[in-house]
Amino acid sequence: MRTRPLALLLAGALLALAAGTVLAAPTPASRTNPPVPPADAHPAQATVPATHTAPVNPLMPQIDALLAQERQQLADLTAQLRQAAGTDRVPELQRRITEVKKGTERSILELQLAHARETGNTAAVQSLERSLAALDAPPPAPRPVERAIPSPRHQR
Repeated sequence: MRTRPLALLLAGALLALAAGTVLAAPTPASRTNPPVPPADAHPAQATVPATHTAPVNPLMPQIDALLAQERQQLADLTAQLRQAAGTDRVPELQRRITEVKKGTERSILELQLAHARETGNTAAVQSLERSLAALDAPPPAPRPVERAIPSPRHQR
C-alpha cells in the first residue's frame, strides 16, 4: 500500500519536471516571429524580413497615416471625456468620437475605391461603392415593441 502513493508522487514529480523542461525549452529560430517595429516608426522606415514574400499593399502607408491620425484624435477626445465625466459634455464628446471613427472608415474606403478605379478592379469598385452607400444610409428606424399593459392592481 505504501508503494502506490510513493509511485504516484514520483510519477507526478517526473511529469512536472518534463513540463518545466518543455516550457523552458528555447523556441527554434524557424518558429520565432521577426521583431515588430515600434508603433511610432514611419512605415517607410520599417524593414520587411527577407523571408516575407507577400506583395506590399501600396495603400498601406496612407492607411497607416489615417489610422495614426485617428489614434491621436481619439486619445485627445478620450482624455476630454474622462475630464468631463458626469457633465453634460459627455454625449457631445461621444458623438465626436463616433464621427472620428466613421470619418476614418470613410477615408480608408474612399482611398481603396480610388485605387480600385485606377487599377480597373471593377469587382472591388462595386463592393467599395456598396460599402460607402451603407455607411451613408440612415440607421434603420426602431421597430415598436409590443408590451403587455399592466393591470391596475400592479400599478402603484
